[in-house]
Amino acid sequence: ITLSINGLRQHSSSVGCGSGIPGGDFYPALNVWITSTPPPSTWNDTSTPPNVIAHPDLTYVHNQPYLFDQTILPVEGPGHGRPAVVSLGDSTISGEGGRWAGNTNTANTDRVDAGAQSYWDTPTGESIPDCHRSKSAEVHIGDGYLSANFACSGAETSSYEWHYPQGWRFKPGVDSQCVDSSAAPHVCSEPGQLVHLYQYAKTHNVKAVVVAVGANDFGFNDVVKQCMEKYVVMHFAGTGGYCYNSGVIQSAITSDKEQKVQDDIWESLRQLTVAMEQAGYNKDQYTVILQNYWSAIPDDDDIRIPDTLYDRQELGGCPLLNPDATALNDELLPAINNTVLAAARRFRAEPYWPKIRLLDVSDALDGHRLCEKGVGDIEDVLPLTAKGTDPSSADKLEWVTQARLDVVGTPYTLAEGGHANYWGQLAERNCLRQVINNGATRDGRCVPSRGGGVDQDGEPNMSLQALAPPYTW
Repeated sequence: ITLSINGLRQHSSSVGCGSGIPGGDFYPALNVWITSTPPPSTWNDTSTPPNVIAHPDLTYVHNQPYLFDQTILPVEGPGHGRPAVVSLGDSTISGEGGRWAGNTNTANTDRVDAGAQSYWDTPTGESIPDCHRSKSAEVHIGDGYLSANFACSGAETSSYEWHYPQGWRFKPGVDSQCVDSSAAPHVCSEPGQLVHLYQYAKTHNVKAVVVAVGANDFGFNDVVKQCMEKYVVMHFAGTGGYCYNSGVIQSAITSDKEQKVQDDIWESLRQLTVAMEQAGYNKDQYTVILQNYWSAIPDDDDIRIPDTLYDRQELGGCPLLNPDATALNDELLPAINNTVLAAARRFRAEPYWPKIRLLDVSDALDGHRLCEKGVGDIEDVLPLTAKGTDPSSADKLEWVTQARLDVVGTPYTLAEGGHANYWGQLAERNCLRQVINNGATRDGRCVPSRGGGVDQDGEPNMSLQALAPPYTW
């Protein structure tokens, strides 16, 4: 490049260099030109730079008001510019539940409300209704990293449409597709998440892509819903049986289903590498971080809410029969997480693909799960003047939103139930930051630190440990 002094800057002061010049001092204004040849000797400060060409790898930043504090930076893109991290997947990583900092059983939700605009990912609202990409989502790690959240609540490996009570919603999957359902004629205005990744990666220096997907492919929400319905029927009518021995869980995690979901996750990851290659990346310029799923409710021995219809459903928001809660942790969750791990192992075996790291969050919410002993609703464990978002509140509150069977619309929505809330998401953000590790990415099992508390970023203290069975390479 050619650096050329172009024009003059006048200083109003009459002291200093050139103080004898009427009107004050004159300082040169520094401009940066990118030229194919040096400027001719006859070029003066009022002429246009000759043979100016655009250069895609450089941009000029004039750091006013300091004349000599100038910066020439690479244009952000593959391999240069500020580092960025992107999230893809479903509600567990999009930020569903992030509006609520704890739970309450009162009509006044102000104390636990993290903000009515918590899910806005644009200045005026949600870019895709009900994706619920919250401001507390884990991807926003800071530490000099830019971040983009393309995950969507309800997403699967493939895109689809789903009918909310508020109408049809497009659910972009971890793919490059855009579907139009014949059952719900609808002009699809959004592509899959990998299209957004491709577009973003072309103009940003993406160093890590973190993915959490697969649970919805298993029909996780339908399984939990059926288990909750059995709770209600059992307490209303004394019939209906249990979820754990009725085949509800077992039919969702057959060996054929596990293989199908594993293949689908692997295909999403394969398409991810294609999108990044098309955006201009080689395999050494970024890392894929695959994240598994956390337990949202404790085993029956650790549930603090009495097993009655009013208490556990209306007060606790955890309407599950005792053995069913344990079965969700002992059967459904391990089946999903083992499938995620199997897909990660297949990815890792590909010699021409980027590094892949595993972030095990299966125990990340332990001690703060819904209806767990040792924590509680805000009115039960905090002073009347305290708010859920106060740093001192984190240790005492649940990090999972109550599961509501009959709430639609503001301020709560049905989809928020059973998801990591404001504090749960900040805990996972802490985990992700430790895995990214300033670019030296690593695997890890993330758990709450002994002693609790929050760190200087206002996030729950979390410990990243070595991977442990059964989730090891």
